[in-house]
Amino acid sequence: MKDDNHISSTERCASCHTTDAWISYFTDHHEYVGECIFCHNGEVAMGQSSEHISVTSQCELCHYSGWGFVAWDVINHDVVLGDCIDCHNDIVTVGKWVEHMDATDNCHLCHVDTESWVPVKRVRHSEILTPVCIDCHYNIVGSNHDVGEKSNLDCALCHSTMQWLKVIPPLHDITLQPCIECHNKIDAIGKKIDHIPVSDNCNACHSIQDWVPVANIDHDQTIGDCVSCHTENIATKKSFGHMITTDNCEGCHMTDSFTAIPYLDHYEMLGSCVWCHNNKDTSGKHASHITSSDLCENCHSVNLFKPIQRVDHTQLFGDCMQCHNNIKAVGKPVNHVGSDDQCINCHTKDMFKPALSATHYFIDITQPCTSCHTNQPESHISLSVNKNCESCHVVSAWFPQARELSVLAN
Repeated sequence: MKDDNHISSTERCASCHTTDAWISYFTDHHEYVGECIFCHNGEVAMGQSSEHISVTSQCELCHYSGWGFVAWDVINHDVVLGDCIDCHNDIVTVGKWVEHMDATDNCHLCHVDTESWVPVKRVRHSEILTPVCIDCHYNIVGSNHDVGEKSNLDCALCHSTMQWLKVIPPLHDITLQPCIECHNKIDAIGKKIDHIPVSDNCNACHSIQDWVPVANIDHDQTIGDCVSCHTENIATKKSFGHMITTDNCEGCHMTDSFTAIPYLDHYEMLGSCVWCHNNKDTSGKHASHITSSDLCENCHSVNLFKPIQRVDHTQLFGDCMQCHNNIKAVGKPVNHVGSDDQCINCHTKDMFKPALSATHYFIDITQPCTSCHTNQPESHISLSVNKNCESCHVVSAWFPQARELSVLAN
């Protein structure tokens, strides 16, 4: 019977031994019951060769126990102790294919399941040697994620493989989309609540390298009135020496050339004309202007300065005849009583006719009284002859009569 040192096997001794030479035997591994390592341990029988890959002692998990031991049936990666590259180096067996990304040889960090090598269960991006994301993620960048050419689609400029969705840091100078595509208070912070009313074209004023203070104010992007910002708290307001006006700056100024005023909207002026039209700041009354006060607006209109729409005679200083000489303006009518040119002695500027008073002693009446006073009062005494009133009366003191009544009848 088998001694105690016999390897674990079946009872079919003839499969290995012969009666002619019992000791010199042929080993039929089909009759072997135990594990390979019990014999193939370098003492009882030859063990693993020095070129063998690093594995456990469970030879039977890969090798066929029959006559074709070297030609293994299958590789059971569970017994492999070394790294993938120890075998998959294109010498022992096939290695990484040509199209594989440029990565380290730590295959197991991405390919975690040796029975189902592809697809990978996870990607350890730290093992990628030349991390150009777009080499793999070529169908991930959509129309809502545009970046500049100078980035070469280098996602790593903004994204981190450790925490992809949180962009650290945001490298704005490679983006092609307007700021509002991200800074919409959903994807990223938007305009703060106290921002001045403007369009969404942020880069017209801000610089992505240095967001505040603003590099330039593009007033074409502003929506509110000038005074919304130019209040001294946000931006400079009207200068101390500015003429008195409303806050409707755009009535006169243009945002692209503020100092050069192309048009002066006089409707926005609150002060008197002479504050500007003083022949110093701008042209004033010309030399041939009639003598008047400085209240230009009493005669002139801001929307149509001349011809004048009306004449406010209360603002005139000179004699009426300076204008009313039938050259500049209509003068005395032909049926006017003969008098000198002191119109103001009878007429008033605010209501020229009818004449409110006839101050006869201040004016030179060149016609007889009867030219105007055609009827004597009923109480007047009868005259023997038709004499002129001035024969008895004087204009300075009509009553009592100044002369003897030698012309009385009877």
